[in-house]
Amino acid sequence: MSVRAVDVALPLPVQSTFTYRIPEHLSVPERGARVVAPFGPRRVIGVVTGAAKADVAEGRELKDVLDIVDESPLAPTPLLDLAAWMADHYLAPPGECYRLILPPDGVRASRAVARLVRRDVPRGDVVVDALRDGPLRVSTLSRRLGGDPASRLARLRRSGVVAVDQDLASGGFRHVQVASLGDASFTPRGKAQAEVLGRLRAAGGRAPVAELVRDRPSLRGAVLRLAEAGALRVEEEREVRSPGVMGGDVADRPRPTADQAGVLAVLVRAVTEGGYAPFVLHGVTGSGKTEIYFGAAEAAVEAGQGVILLLPEIALTPLLVRAAVAHNLASGK
Repeated sequence: MSVRAVDVALPLPVQSTFTYRIPEHLSVPERGARVVAPFGPRRVIGVVTGAAKADVAEGRELKDVLDIVDESPLAPTPLLDLAAWMADHYLAPPGECYRLILPPDGVRASRAVARLVRRDVPRGDVVVDALRDGPLRVSTLSRRLGGDPASRLARLRRSGVVAVDQDLASGGFRHVQVASLGDASFTPRGKAQAEVLGRLRAAGGRAPVAELVRDRPSLRGAVLRLAEAGALRVEEEREVRSPGVMGGDVADRPRPTADQAGVLAVLVRAVTEGGYAPFVLHGVTGSGKTEIYFGAAEAAVEAGQGVILLLPEIALTPLLVRAAVAHNLASGK
């Protein structure tokens, strides 16, 4: 009887997949499904890359998959193929490549969390005192203590005072502070409060606090004082990333200039004819290169092809997303 085993890509900086046995009480997961697997003292959510080769699995003492997260693949086959190709072509860690094609927190390793088991321990131990208010990640504990607490935790674990668990829970949604106008009759005290209220009115009466004070962090004090006075309300809300509300009129697309149209015609012809053709687009900042990129991308989509847009730095992401939404709306997609 052949061994029921699969290869799993773990979200770790290692150059190979790992083979795990599937216990009899679990069904064999498909390629692309996520599983929970042990890795040293941790538990890790990884992606099944396929069935293990019989000559590799036979006769080996394999660790068992602990649980199967998905009944079906989390990503379509072309994306799974792309991740496998990236790992092979660029000699990149497979788990890191699969992480890129999955939703955020799709694959992750557990985090060590320390918790106090016995509360009858006298005060004075910095680790015990730090855990009295509740469990803490070991990484958080390390930052608070200003050093690695591993040896202290090991001693406390041996004495039964502290336990260290492996937490696989997702980080969840990010929460942000949002300010909204309150008492309209309030008279601001000082220029800072007047400026905050002016910015909030200009934003339509509601805006994230971080956006209000982005260019002047010193205004945070004025925000707090206005909230205490009832002139505005500050509430925590779950952040929703919606490219359509990132500012600006997404449907307002400029018409290409004559130079842009000439360059775009060359790119569109190459896209529609198929094959491989590299181009270098030269232009100073603000000369309109992005419009040409999106024009060529639209032509590729119209021709039934796919498009990948790469950015040199993450700070440009909001601008690119806003431009992409504008083009999608304009083309009816």
